[in-house]
Amino acid sequence: MAEQRDWIEAQGWRLVLVHLTSDVNARALHQSYGLTDVASISDPRAELYRAFQLRKATAASLLSLKMMRRSAQALKRGFRQRGVKGDAMQLPGAFVIQNGAIVGSHRASQIYEVPDLKAMAREVATFGYI
Repeated sequence: MAEQRDWIEAQGWRLVLVHLTSDVNARALHQSYGLTDVASISDPRAELYRAFQLRKATAASLLSLKMMRRSAQALKRGFRQRGVKGDAMQLPGAFVIQNGAIVGSHRASQIYEVPDLKAMAREVATFGYI
């Protein structure tokens, strides 16, 4: 999200991060990505994840060749896993919410997925929400 933040905000969208850990743990991670000024919601019981119908990864998907390649790419880019906080199997998602309704969404089917926010924006614009 940090890499896409400028584009997100240029759309007039407000970025809100939801995480499974405490605010203290999340703050340290957000700081490392320059996101300390972004709204953040601690959801350790995964209530929002369930409400937004986000699934969990399977053990087999974590051992897939594509997952191993993506992990190697992340290591090359300097990303280092510093211990898992929360549920490591919880899949991520991204949502555009307007007037209390979900008008655009991406629910990951693999742990390494990064949502195509520009595609979401095109989809949302097609329906006249933006």
